[in-house]
Amino acid sequence: MVIISLAIPAILVMIAVAVIGDGEGRAFTGAQGSIVQTFAFLSPVLLGAAIFPLYSVSSALAFDRAADGTTTEVSSTLLLLYSIGSVVGPTTVLATSSVVGDNALQWCVVAVNLVLIAVAFLRLSRIQAPEEPSPSVPIPENSLKMVQEAGRISEEEPLDV
Repeated sequence: MVIISLAIPAILVMIAVAVIGDGEGRAFTGAQGSIVQTFAFLSPVLLGAAIFPLYSVSSALAFDRAADGTTTEVSSTLLLLYSIGSVVGPTTVLATSSVVGDNALQWCVVAVNLVLIAVAFLRLSRIQAPEEPSPSVPIPENSLKMVQEAGRISEEEPLDV
């Protein structure tokens, strides 16, 4: 549900940018377009606030479902998928801009988030949540405390060589 609640604001912001932005917003705000200018300034902030946490939430969900000892593989896979998306995304926007026009970026973001919501609903209906999520470990405040904590853990857990 968290992913869905993060994707919906992104969709709404992009639809508003595409609709209000047409004709530089004169239909809504007159020739000056001051409301549209303010919205154009704030829309990247709103979009970033909605989309940026998606990677962290997705990572947390993936790690909760990962088998013990597979965190490196899961992390590598997530990074690879994120990298592929950073190449495929702009290419897709470029390809659709000849069909959709100037608002290709907005409609591609809407489409991707709609697919994300559909996948989230599909997973909610078919896959049960893990019974016991991975235990969380607080992150030390600074590197000195981190080194001290790592030393304490290494003393408690002897290495199997």
